[in-house]
Amino acid sequence: MPRIELLDDDAGPEEIDEGTRPVVIRMPFDLHEAVIAKAASENLSAAAAVRTALRSYVERAELERDLRDAVALRQLHLLYQPVARLPEGPVVGAEALARWSHPTQGPVAPATFVPMAEQAGVMGEVGGWVLEEAVGQLASWRRASVASVELHVSVNVSEVQLHDEHLTDRIADALGMHGLDATALCVEMKESSLIEDPAAGAHLVARMQRLGVLVVIDDFGTEYTSLAHLSRFPGTSLKVAKSLVDSLALEDSAEASLLAAIVAMAKSLGISTVAKGVETLAQSERISELGFDAVQGYLMSRPVSAKRLLESWAAPPGSGLRVVAD
Repeated sequence: MPRIELLDDDAGPEEIDEGTRPVVIRMPFDLHEAVIAKAASENLSAAAAVRTALRSYVERAELERDLRDAVALRQLHLLYQPVARLPEGPVVGAEALARWSHPTQGPVAPATFVPMAEQAGVMGEVGGWVLEEAVGQLASWRRASVASVELHVSVNVSEVQLHDEHLTDRIADALGMHGLDATALCVEMKESSLIEDPAAGAHLVARMQRLGVLVVIDDFGTEYTSLAHLSRFPGTSLKVAKSLVDSLALEDSAEASLLAAIVAMAKSLGISTVAKGVETLAQSERISELGFDAVQGYLMSRPVSAKRLLESWAAPPGSGLRVVAD
């Protein structure tokens, strides 16, 4: 049976000796964990598990290399998902979402390539590109008189960017380049990232607010002590996690009570609230009853191209939410 030795995380696996003699297979720790999990879950021999894990490791390494190339060559693209004010539904913002279409494998899910970008050390470049593209697109919409001055564009800040001391300078430069006021941009930070390092999170929020940029705590309500953290980040807005919105389909769910508590506390602190992942009219009506200020989700629109998003703004005031087809 092969003996496994662990290398530093940056090292690659060595070739496997396919002979019958005992061999030593040297591999990174994360690959070793994959081997153990694969063997346990599928009752494989050690050699078979190693071959399978190595194949997955090589495929991931190739995909990571392709992602580096895509970032360098600017082969990513943005889709936009509108945010509508309740109860009437006029569009007040749009969240910019990075997407990657691999030249041979087709679309790669954000859940796959975003962590990969963080691990590969290119998340800063991805975030910088998203910022420049999104701000430039909003400026283009305004020059064409198709976006009101009240409409903002949102970009997500990763955990890596949370510690970037130059982030506010990059934001100010992007806004200045396109002649936009700071309130044209909304920066979204995941609650989990802020709670992971509250001091860094509070520092970044304060810097953003001094700049005049809108700040949203994304996926709020997923942490056990969510309500207790509200006072740490004054002046922000909350985008409540989709998992809580989904619970509204259940009668007398504890999550519905939690949503009511979140909205009540937010209002007492002067914080606006957005419900994320709203997919049905029933959810939208319940969200409105609870007192949320805005809504985002498939009920209104899936993430769409910049050109397609213009159709949302074409709806007359008071026409309510409308689906933008792909």
